Amino acid sequence: MGSNTSKVGAGAEKQQVYTPLTQIDFSQSLVSQLDSSKESDYVTKQNAEKFIEKKVSQRLSNLEVETLKKFEDTLNNSLLSDDDKDAVDGISSSSLNNQIESLNKKLTLFD
Repeated sequence: MGSNTSKVGAGAEKQQVYTPLTQIDFSQSLVSQLDSSKESDYVTKQNAEKFIEKKVSQRLSNLEVETLKKFEDTLNNSLLSDDDKDAVDGISSSSLNNQIESLNKKLTLFD
């Protein structure tokens, strides 16, 4: 089943020419430009894919930078500094420590 090849043979290949039903005229400059073109369709496709990959990569990098910046801004805004905490709570950790120390001193007076 797999021993026969599906190709007829290298010597039996024929070049086929299809003739259109309508007249198609190309300018001589277009034909000569296509004949002299060093790039094949494959090369053109590869170049286009590389270009697209490069643009997508750049865009993704830009989006990553923007997202990280937004995240850092949001994080920094959500975290309160010590001064902001004091203003919100009215009590800072240092003032709480001072109050605890004064209470401890008062307790030692009663012992």
